[in-house]
Amino acid sequence: SLLNLKQIEAQYLENNPEGNTIKIKISLYDTSAIENTVKDLISYCNNNKYLVEKLNIKKENLLRTKENYKKQFDELILYKNKVEKENINSGYITSYNVFKDIASLQETISKLEYELSQIKGFEVSVLPVTPLKVESMSLIKSLILTGILGIILCPFLVFFLDKILATSSEE
Repeated sequence: SLLNLKQIEAQYLENNPEGNTIKIKISLYDTSAIENTVKDLISYCNNNKYLVEKLNIKKENLLRTKENYKKQFDELILYKNKVEKENINSGYITSYNVFKDIASLQETISKLEYELSQIKGFEVSVLPVTPLKVESMSLIKSLILTGILGIILCPFLVFFLDKILATSSEE
């Protein structure tokens, strides 16, 4: 499939909502080779020790971060229960909004869990591509082809015009 390859460009997209993304632009002579090229690329990425290690490190970091947030969440729940119990007994209402922090931590933990569920290895999503310009022949090739077609079609044109002019002059 490398014989069909014209050009390949890779670009790492930071701060992408889909996570770590590498955008690859591939130009091929034969578009039927794209499937094999993509399979080879994915196979390479999933078997590359460096890339797999980077993915595992990211997963471990996310798990550690999630555990830290989970501990903070549990501590806030205990604090909320303690404050509610003390407020009921003493009638004192705290100005600290623990519910807002609990909701915020819950949202962050949910986002981390979703991000962790998305780390499955390397996958491909093919974006639709609209050609910006049509690949065509060079000017010299076009002129040669036009000349050859002109030479071939010229006798037919002369014959046709001769018949038309002959029938019009007879009338």
